[in-house]
Amino acid sequence: MIDPIEKEKQNISEELEQIAEDSRNLAEELGLSPRDVKYWIVDNDEMNELIAYGGFQQRYPHWRWGMQYDQQQKQNQYMGGKAFEIVNNDDPCHAFLQMSNDIADQKAVITHVEAHSDFFANNQWFDDNPNSSDMLARNSEKIESIMEDPDIERSEVEKWIDNILCLEDNIDQYSEFVWRELDSSEDQETPTENPIENLNLSEDVERAVLEDVQQNEEKGTYLDDTEKDILKFLIENGKQFDGETSEEYEGWQLEILDILREECYYFAPQKMTKIMNEGWAALWESIMMTDEQIADEKDLIKYADHMSAVLNSPGFNPYSLGMALWQHIENTVNRREVVDKLLRVEGITPDNFRRDVDFQRVHDILDKRDSEDIVERNYSLTRIQNQGFIQDIPLDELRKSYRYVVDRDRYSNIGEALKDVDYERGWKRMREIRETHNDVMFIDEFLTQEFVDDQEFFTYEYRVAHQEFEVASRDVEDVRKKLLLKFTNFGKPTITAATDNFRNSGELLLLHEFNGVVLNLQSAQEVMKRLFEMWGRPINLATVGLSVSEEEMDYAHSEGVEPEPEEVPVLFKYDGEEFTEEKPEPLIKERLKADEVDYSTKPEEWVQE
Repeated sequence: MIDPIEKEKQNISEELEQIAEDSRNLAEELGLSPRDVKYWIVDNDEMNELIAYGGFQQRYPHWRWGMQYDQQQKQNQYMGGKAFEIVNNDDPCHAFLQMSNDIADQKAVITHVEAHSDFFANNQWFDDNPNSSDMLARNSEKIESIMEDPDIERSEVEKWIDNILCLEDNIDQYSEFVWRELDSSEDQETPTENPIENLNLSEDVERAVLEDVQQNEEKGTYLDDTEKDILKFLIENGKQFDGETSEEYEGWQLEILDILREECYYFAPQKMTKIMNEGWAALWESIMMTDEQIADEKDLIKYADHMSAVLNSPGFNPYSLGMALWQHIENTVNRREVVDKLLRVEGITPDNFRRDVDFQRVHDILDKRDSEDIVERNYSLTRIQNQGFIQDIPLDELRKSYRYVVDRDRYSNIGEALKDVDYERGWKRMREIRETHNDVMFIDEFLTQEFVDDQEFFTYEYRVAHQEFEVASRDVEDVRKKLLLKFTNFGKPTITAATDNFRNSGELLLLHEFNGVVLNLQSAQEVMKRLFEMWGRPINLATVGLSVSEEEMDYAHSEGVEPEPEEVPVLFKYDGEEFTEEKPEPLIKERLKADEVDYSTKPEEWVQE
């Protein structure tokens, strides 16, 4: 007997085949080049499992998946939340459609997926030949076999995984993942306190070596080449200490470190391009569904509700920000192309541009919404919401464009000039950006004051004097810095490993690259406890705190002004029992400055001498 649910899945699949084919053809006509996509129809429970597993059908055994499944199930049941689709970065891509979706939602999902597939295929931060499902399945089987080994305590494996997952964002996401080279001498023991005592050196030579080590410690040479990839650092340097001697990690521990580190690098590009990727998919989905009418008349109202819910969901919304920024780029590039032509018309200059150009006529000439050419009929500047975009060009941008204009007075009138407009210029530039950028680069380069004003963005801060959050700035530089802090290193603090033998005592030293945002001390201490379980010896973390005296606080409250906190370098240490703090050495203090990413509003005040 045929399972009725499987029969329904088959019927839905057959119904969507033509829609998927039409969407793929349309995506390619629009200039996209997606990978092949395999669509799967799943029920509600299967979708919850996929969400719990991060979009994949098989993951290693761990309690986190059950917790995420329970959260998703409760969200569906009590909060009305619904997952419409999941797509992963395979080649071909695999996309999962929920069978409870109506036809309008299925169309929206399919067009959205095709754009995601294009992004996966063309963005340089993603692997050229992904086989993620196979990789994750193999990893799952390896870890499961370790857990089933009768010589290994399952609880120890689970605790080891928990400890590693605390460090999953502490990798060097801008570098290529490289497997470690296996060392045949992994199981050899090495003393901790004096690593040269087993070399049978004479007392004079041993003393000279130790003096050299001490001098290097004093010079701070160990700070010259810190490691951002802490998981890699543990693989290469980590040892377990039993109070007297240190031993290399056991084979199963190294294998799990390797496995989870590989998965961290696989998921890193998705975290690094969340705004770009979701905005890209939302933009092309909208064009395909509405302008190119994948959604027919009876689907439009349902689709409008669907899109409104996605773009207006509360909290930080990568769909909304990403789509708006892509549209701003498209409009800006297209405007630059049109303005370049208009500034070549006889008598048109930046100073008389707004007075002498008939912008309604410009719009009417550019408007080719009935054209058979898909690029011309989707030209962004002729959309109703963008009709004032050319006229609103800032004067300084006009003058900048005019400086680079050649062949001035080339055209005798506006109509003649607009015949040479390249309608595809915006899309071409967008495809270039899609290939090369990640979210940090995307925001840093394309967030403008015009965009900030149009979207009514602002920064807010907690004002100690008033004891409440207030609008701090609407300036693009401040907004950009706040956003970049959210995406640099996945929004997490950048911590690097400096040495595995701090103060020549086998202790681990970590450095926080301070960028104006202080560490959450409670979270940092919890991670240090986890690291101690892996390292077995004291963990040191150098960072910067902010201090405000009682006198300054009283003055701030009485005068209604903000106190200016003092930046104080501090070294925290955890020895397995308690936390202590002290002032770090001057060389460590100097190294705390974030010299690669500088988003502080007052960088000159960082870590003052």
